[in-house]
Amino acid sequence: MVKIIIGFSRAKEPTIIGRLISWFENTDYTHVYLLTDHLAPATVVLHADEFNVHIISEKNFLEKSVVVHQYQVDLNEEELSKFLSLALELVGRPYSYKQLLTIGFNRLMKIWNLGFRLRYHNGINSLICSELIERFLLEIKGYKIAHNADAVTPKDIKKICDDLGFIKLP
Repeated sequence: MVKIIIGFSRAKEPTIIGRLISWFENTDYTHVYLLTDHLAPATVVLHADEFNVHIISEKNFLEKSVVVHQYQVDLNEEELSKFLSLALELVGRPYSYKQLLTIGFNRLMKIWNLGFRLRYHNGINSLICSELIERFLLEIKGYKIAHNADAVTPKDIKKICDDLGFIKLP
């Protein structure tokens, strides 16, 4: 068995978007990522940030981020192979600002109890951080999120980690 970490973080210097995510979601984290030592000779973070899906060294990631929660996910050899293939397929995909704005808009409509929702489906053409992790959970572990993957948030991913009993790290 090999271990992959699903991590939740926030920026050391919060942005307006980060503050909005934290407020809408009522969480102390705004981002979700994968931490692994199986994509490079060092420990790296696979994540989607404001530019695209990419790999960054853990050291560089931690210079700008505060880790809030981490969960260990065990993979067998077949799952590791699927993970490596999926990572290579998704690296370089653009970040989905439309998706992020749609989620925010829909949250406001819910808060204001207006009953109106935008629907946005782009598949994996562009991604936000939580959709990247959702793809990992679906493709590698077979865990299906009940609603549209284009609307999944870091809070949804954390609930899945808790519900599935992934090992919470200190």
